[in-house]
Amino acid sequence: MISPTAAGAKPFLPMGKAYRSSGWELFKIYLLPEYVGRGIGKELLHRREGFLQERDARSCRAYMHLRNKLARRFYFRNGLKRAKELDRWPSSVCFANRL
Repeated sequence: MISPTAAGAKPFLPMGKAYRSSGWELFKIYLLPEYVGRGIGKELLHRREGFLQERDARSCRAYMHLRNKLARRFYFRNGLKRAKELDRWPSSVCFANRL
């Protein structure tokens, strides 16, 4: 069970016109530092992916600051791939996957 004091997540959001093609954006997953490395973030991400699959979503993406190595490593290890063509700002990077 995930403790509400240990973890939080903001919802996936439909992506503009891509919403019609079942694309969604993960807005945020965050953990208190003492809970990093315990599998909680992975569980949150997989729960969100299950939620999207139940709604016939076909893809999702997540944006993070270019310097956020922890987040970049987390998404890569959990199956999202770097999607340079989707980067929005010079200081951000995008990771995406097909569901």
